[in-house]
Amino acid sequence: MPHRPAGLDFGTSNSVLAIAEHGVPRLLPMEDDSPYLPSALYVSRHHDAVDEPDERSVAARLVQARQQQAAAARAERRAGGVGSRVLDDAALEQIVRAALRREAVAQAASEAAEQTLGDALRSGAEVGFGREALRMYLDDPSGFYVRSPKSFLGADISAAHLQTFEDVVARILGHMRATAIARSDVEIDHVVMGRPVHFQRTRQRDADAQAIGLLERAARTAGFTDLAFQFEPVAAALDFERTLSHETIVLVLDAGGGTTDCSVIRLGPARAQRPDRTDDLLGSTGDRFGGLDIDIALAWRTLMPLFGKNDTLRSGLPMPHPLLRDAVTISDVAAQRRFHAAGNALAQLRLEAVDPRPVDRLIDLQRLRGTHWLVDTAERAKIGLSDDERLDSALDRIEPGLVREITRDDLEQSSASILARFLALMQEALAQAAVAADVIFVTGGTARSPTVQAWLRRHFPDARIVQGDSFGSVASGLALQAARQFGPGGLA
Repeated sequence: MPHRPAGLDFGTSNSVLAIAEHGVPRLLPMEDDSPYLPSALYVSRHHDAVDEPDERSVAARLVQARQQQAAAARAERRAGGVGSRVLDDAALEQIVRAALRREAVAQAASEAAEQTLGDALRSGAEVGFGREALRMYLDDPSGFYVRSPKSFLGADISAAHLQTFEDVVARILGHMRATAIARSDVEIDHVVMGRPVHFQRTRQRDADAQAIGLLERAARTAGFTDLAFQFEPVAAALDFERTLSHETIVLVLDAGGGTTDCSVIRLGPARAQRPDRTDDLLGSTGDRFGGLDIDIALAWRTLMPLFGKNDTLRSGLPMPHPLLRDAVTISDVAAQRRFHAAGNALAQLRLEAVDPRPVDRLIDLQRLRGTHWLVDTAERAKIGLSDDERLDSALDRIEPGLVREITRDDLEQSSASILARFLALMQEALAQAAVAADVIFVTGGTARSPTVQAWLRRHFPDARIVQGDSFGSVASGLALQAARQFGPGGLA
């Protein structure tokens, strides 16, 4: 089996693995015939198999049962009764064994309910990836569904949570590597991984060091023996560089699911084979926001009114927004934990609401652990609005026949603050470079939206705007760098 160095784009929404052959990148199949694996993982709650009761426990409980039966018979005779029918040992043993089995099943269920995600991962529970992860979650919402783990890599969270996310990332990367080897018949152990310019806008140095360390450890656990990193917008630019015939200054907007990066880079055929492009990177900046934030904003604007947003309480006060906000803020671990622990608050809210029906839906959303599904519904609407001015989003999982119309105007209103942040990053990168860009190269899934495309044309009316492969440009550029850095056979 030939060795090939690879480029790995571990994205917030989708992850892609690519190799370069004769200078041409090729995306490797991941799920069905698609090279795009949704960055999601599902782990079932692990229930240990309940064994038959051990004979020592049966014997001890049988002694107790005999004693209890004899004591009950004596008490009944003293009270003047004739005495109940006395069960023989075979009947008593059958009852004892059934009771011990029920206790064991209840104990196993209790232990499963107390499991953490880390416990489940280490216990050998069933694991699913990508679209299969979402299907498993919808079938059994009692398990653990993790979407967009990249969003948390630079977050200020505890060591225990960091270890759990490292385990999650290692599982996803290991699945991608194993799938690529099995389906493409190549051995992959050298990789160049993409990384955002900054994983967090605040605490940049600490956040970047934490995230890079986690990614490196997870990649090695997944079986990659040699790895390097490259900024994602630079990688996207390297893919675009293949199309250029002369030196060009390019402003790259990489608008992903959870991070957005901008870089100004000098490209051209005379520079394409250089393994180190540091001198060509003229300006670079980024922040932790993207398409997922638009999905959350769209869900908040259009779907949460069905769950009580904008309603009032009997006191005349508005429905408390922080609790409702937590429900859709799936990018924040603490917010999700608060919402799923708010059972008493939701019950009280139902008593205080003028109309309890929306709160009933909110209670069902919590019971079904449906927060990711709700934001996924908004994401599907966002994608559908690329072709339609308006569409109906069905919420049958919460209530049969429940439908909400979502329009492109809803999407534009929900996107406005995110688009303003895009503009600020682009202006910051250009200010660092202190040069004008000849081309704006746009990549990342969020950039496919007609809303984003129209916004770019409004703010940069005279620019040449080139749309890259929304999900594949970064992986393609990383594969090209991997071939240059490690050699076509993966040797540094």
